[in-house]
Amino acid sequence: MSADWVSAIASCITAFSIIFALKQFRDDHERSRRERAVDMMTYYTERAEDMRAVFLISNLVETLTRPECEKLLNGAPLAIGIEFKPPLERFFRTVQFINETASLEEANGKLVLDESHEKLITTYIRRYLNVLETIAASWRHKISDAEIIQEEFRTIFLKDGKNQFRLETFRLATGIYPSISEICKFLVEAQQPKPGKRPTGRWFSP
Repeated sequence: MSADWVSAIASCITAFSIIFALKQFRDDHERSRRERAVDMMTYYTERAEDMRAVFLISNLVETLTRPECEKLLNGAPLAIGIEFKPPLERFFRTVQFINETASLEEANGKLVLDESHEKLITTYIRRYLNVLETIAASWRHKISDAEIIQEEFRTIFLKDGKNQFRLETFRLATGIYPSISEICKFLVEAQQPKPGKRPTGRWFSP
């Protein structure tokens, strides 16, 4: 066998080795991203206790305007609908802040929140947003498998029947959580009808 043939065979073996190594690397990377997505699901479910508390006050926070959210964040007195008293009391009991339930004051048919109430509410809402931002950041920066994150967390990020984040007004008032904004924008766009295919039998589009 000539030296040229030996060199050619060696080159082919080297090329196939490189291709195999690249495929193995890609497969390992894809597996790692899927595992990371499952880790994100575990990360979310492990915080069930905080989630339970947040869900008790999420309807209240969703009704607030941006100026009201800013008051909530700044600890300024805030008057809310009296109908939110039962879920607020359950929230305070859930987080073992029982003494505060007795200090909820009513004025002119409204419930008045003071700084101590607002601090507790914003603490739990921020914890929730921090969890979602971590998950969204893993999606945005391609650390986790995008399809798994989109499938498993779509209803967490988007409010049922509406194309917006559940706590969007509060998020805007904070001025942070960019990854939540990006994944919600993507999920909304993904729900839009796709354009139809162009007619067949044409060489060029009109």
